Amino acid sequence: MISQENIKLVLEEVANRHRLTPIRKVEGGDQGNTLYLFEDNEESKLVVKFGNDKEVGDNVKGYEALRKIGLEDMLPQPLIFEEIEGVPLIIMEYVGVDFRNRVSEEQEPVKLYSSLVNLMDPLYTQSLTGNGQESRLFLEARKEKLIGYSKLFGDVFSTDQLEMVEGVRIPENLNESCFAVFDFTPDNVFIKDGKIRYIDPKDEVLGNPILELAAFAGVSRDRYLLAGSVEGHEIIRDYALNELADKLKMESQDAELVWNLGRATQCLLSARFHSEPSGRKKFAVDSMEYMEMLQ
Repeated sequence: MISQENIKLVLEEVANRHRLTPIRKVEGGDQGNTLYLFEDNEESKLVVKFGNDKEVGDNVKGYEALRKIGLEDMLPQPLIFEEIEGVPLIIMEYVGVDFRNRVSEEQEPVKLYSSLVNLMDPLYTQSLTGNGQESRLFLEARKEKLIGYSKLFGDVFSTDQLEMVEGVRIPENLNESCFAVFDFTPDNVFIKDGKIRYIDPKDEVLGNPILELAAFAGVSRDRYLLAGSVEGHEIIRDYALNELADKLKMESQDAELVWNLGRATQCLLSARFHSEPSGRKKFAVDSMEYMEMLQ
């Protein structure tokens, strides 16, 4: 954790070095990170992120991984890495508010969900690898997470149910992989100038995106209760189980299996981080219903 004194020193040095004017602290970011909004001489807005060695280091690896698969357009521009007073930091383009907040500002919010899938579609095509190895590793890792998370709910799940989680299936035939990350959420996705911007990548950026879209649609509708999310959930689901499944050369039942794995994972995460006992139990029960479809 950076002291307030160090924060002040870093902000002053960033402003002097790059001729920027600080505007305000930005809400958001992972624990241990600090985000500040600046403005340059041309009134363009920039964000400075600093405060956590591992997080900044993981982002640097993630940016490079996205470049390697041809998705540099997803990155904010400019993108500068520096260290000031021993603090690693990233200076990047301000890409506006995230999807979660953006959708609440839209007069026709449902259109934003359509824009999301329309803008993601060519990115999925561009990043296809020609094999399913990354998809398998991605889904197996998520299954292991699901097993681990379920053990936190021994007060909700029976012993038989916990044993059942071990038997969750993933598809046998996986022939394609493309851009996919575990934290593709309404809090991390931005749309600016007709492009998807993803500012918080880690070094793993390939897998099976049907899972991440299921989690995105589910948390938008069931946890965040976002504007337009009922219709938006169906827009995303229809795209994932049809066009995207075809792109990934998946049979419909296998695509449905991955979708249910994504929904099970999202429900269990929503339960894990829910502050109300009733909400915690509801999402845990919902998760188990999806896991029963995965046997």
